[in-house]
Formats: sequence, C-alpha cells, structure tokens
Amino acid sequence: MKPAQEDKERLPEWAACGQTGRACFEWLRENGDSVFCAKGKELRAYGKDGFLFLYGRKGKQSRLYAIFNIRTYELTDVSLFLSEMLGFPQDFAFRSKKSEEQRVAGQVEAWLSYYLENCPDLFYALKGRLIPLIDRKFIESQAAQFLASGVKAEEIHYIPEFHFGEDTQPFTPQLYLFCLKYGERAEQAIARQWIRRNGVEMYQQKIIFGCIRNEFDDMVNSAKHRMRTKRLQGQKNQ
Repeated sequence: MKPAQEDKERLPEWAACGQTGRACFEWLRENGDSVFCAKGKELRAYGKDGFLFLYGRKGKQSRLYAIFNIRTYELTDVSLFLSEMLGFPQDFAFRSKKSEEQRVAGQVEAWLSYYLENCPDLFYALKGRLIPLIDRKFIESQAAQFLASGVKAEEIHYIPEFHFGEDTQPFTPQLYLFCLKYGERAEQAIARQWIRRNGVEMYQQKIIFGCIRNEFDDMVNSAKHRMRTKRLQGQKNQ
C-alpha cells in the first residue's frame, strides 16, 4: 500500500533516517498488523487509546520497545533494541518519558504564569483567603534587598514554580500518555488542576510581590528625590 500524498508530506523524520524506518512506518500506519521483521528481529504492535505499543522479545521475555502515536506519527521511548533493529543513527534523539516530564513541567509553569496574569476568575472561584496578611517589615526588607542587588522594578514579580513528584503530582505512565495524546490541552489541564490545589497561595504571592515592587518604586523615587535636592543645594552654595 503506497502512502497518500498528504501522508508523504507528513512523513516523520524518524521514518526517513533509519535504514528500515520507512518500512516500519508503513507497517505502523496499517495498525501494525502481523509481525514486522528486520535484521533477524521481530516486532509486534498492540493498539490502545490512540497508540501502538511495540513489543519485541529479549530472550524468553517480551518487552516494550517504543510507543507510536497513531495521530501524530511520533515514535517515543525508543529502546536501543529498536534503534539497532531499524538502523537509527546513534545521535538521533527520541522523546522519552523523562524528557517529556521535564518539557511538560516547563510548559505547565508557563500556563500558570499566564493564568495568574490573565484569568483572575480562576482564582476568585477558589475557596480560601486570596488577600494575604502583609508584614510591613518583610516588604521593606525585601524591597531593600532588591534595590541593593541592582534589579529593575519590572523584574520584581512572582513566578509560579511547578514540578512533578510523588508528594505533588506524579508523572505516571497514564499521565505521560495523556500528554502525548493531547499535547497543549493536557498541559492546560494539569495547570488548572494545580491552581485548584495551590491557587490561593499563588494569588497571595502575586499580591505580596506587588507590594514589594511598590515599596521598591517608593525607595527608588525617594533616592532620586534626595539626590536631586542635594544637587540643587550644592548649586545654591556655589
């Protein structure tokens, strides 16, 4: 079966780089029926939830060697077994569960910052006190530290942090497949779930940093005023 013209244009990079990558890709596009053979090794595919899970045998055991996304044609979690079988270059980089965890965490942080600045209704709907108790001395000391370090006012703002972990949000195999399948929508869903759990603290931190920035501006303006007054006094004394 020859690929259609639109499929030729969508031919993934991995299918073109391996010695038998194109043949494996065409086999996968037909949902991995039967068995794929190359270099004396066999590969079997089992479909579920929009993915084909590729298994091969190592000794007497059957092991998972890659995951194929039926919608995007992406091949992930490629093992050394499959790389050698399809003749991929050693420096060809495939996405893995570990690399996807790091990438998604960064994207979730970006969405948290976006929601915090642009979607206040998400936070107004939360249960809890959004307005924090303000410690004046703390605000002043933080502003003074920023002033001494030479930062600019626009650099003083709260940046939400996010990471996957057993005590927060584990990056389970199920969540991994969810991210592979839905991409940006999955990242947004994780960010919104994080807001439901931690949004009150996030909003409080935003307000606190806003107070620090205002105090910082007052300190800068006061310093400028003192310098201007001192300069004027010096001119009068001349």
